[in-house]
Amino acid sequence: MHYAGILGNMLHRDAAEFGWKNVDNRQHDWTTMQTMIGNYIKSLNFSYKVQLRSANVTYLEGLAQFIDAHTIEWKSLTKSGRLTFNKAIIATGGRPTYGDFPGRELCISSDDVFWLKKSPGKTLIIGAAYIALECASFLHHLGNDVTVMIRSRPLRTMDHQCGEMVCELMERDGVKFIMPANPRSFSAVEKPNKLENAKECRPGVWEHGKDAKGNDQFLHESGAIEVQHADGKITWIHPKGEIEAKYEYADQRKGKIHSEYFDTGTFIILKSIN
Repeated sequence: MHYAGILGNMLHRDAAEFGWKNVDNRQHDWTTMQTMIGNYIKSLNFSYKVQLRSANVTYLEGLAQFIDAHTIEWKSLTKSGRLTFNKAIIATGGRPTYGDFPGRELCISSDDVFWLKKSPGKTLIIGAAYIALECASFLHHLGNDVTVMIRSRPLRTMDHQCGEMVCELMERDGVKFIMPANPRSFSAVEKPNKLENAKECRPGVWEHGKDAKGNDQFLHESGAIEVQHADGKITWIHPKGEIEAKYEYADQRKGKIHSEYFDTGTFIILKSIN
């Protein structure tokens, strides 16, 4: 979608200067783009599974929890079982959070944008990390009216001046910003969704931090699970609702664990389906 936005921006801004005529009359077909993207993602997933099979890696899709430091109990929609191992890598991935605002069920996440069957139209982006600004940029260049709501400042974990320059360039390009601000509630109306302050928009797109896919499902009541970190130290993970580690890394958020690869030969890969 980012590349599609770049192409749209080139057509409407640069193409005319190189002799292209009637470029402003060209319209974007969201359905065609979404079908292509969906097929590409499915082909990648199929390729990854083939590569795993070629490497003699067993792939299981289901929910799992630790029974002890060397045993996992897992279940899918049709099967279940136990696996034993020397070391386990926890890499559950994450999903954007929606916050605790009334009406948040009317919103979609940045992940969901890729599977929309039609263009979202006028859109409110809530959040100002790099994914939020990327979504705002390509949705704008695909012809949508886009507003970004920022709680404090853009690209908060990056260079302050660069974050301000990015927003300045985006605003000059036509993206609108509301800052500092937080939404209070969302409610359904006849046509679009609506902010409490009466600013109308299509479903809000959230990129507001991430939670791990799976929480204490992964940890058994037996207690701590040993993890070998990249620095060679041994730490322990305890069941505390969401999975947490004592050592944090640059890209770690609450609920996510980063650990060094283990030299154990063939890995068993488990994917959460919740």
